[in-house]
Amino acid sequence: MVRVVLQKGRHYDPKDLFLQRGATLVLVNGDDVAVHHAFIEADRLRFDGGDQEPGSERTLKLTEAGDFVLRCGIHPKMTLTIHVQ
Repeated sequence: MVRVVLQKGRHYDPKDLFLQRGATLVLVNGDDVAVHHAFIEADRLRFDGGDQEPGSERTLKLTEAGDFVLRCGIHPKMTLTIHVQ
């Protein structure tokens, strides 16, 4: 399963996801000028998408079950909670 998450206006859309283990997230920077930097730091899952220019995409494969928070290193209030079963 592939799920697209939009990064726009200093928000993730959606803000909460329930997915099965093995799902893939595609993070799309939908802003015209803002750069984003998506990351997860958890015991069982680490992800660092690096600086993401407008219009670009990053892919994250969810291999571990649990609850994870995807954050933006540039915009600290941007969060997405991912629930993986």
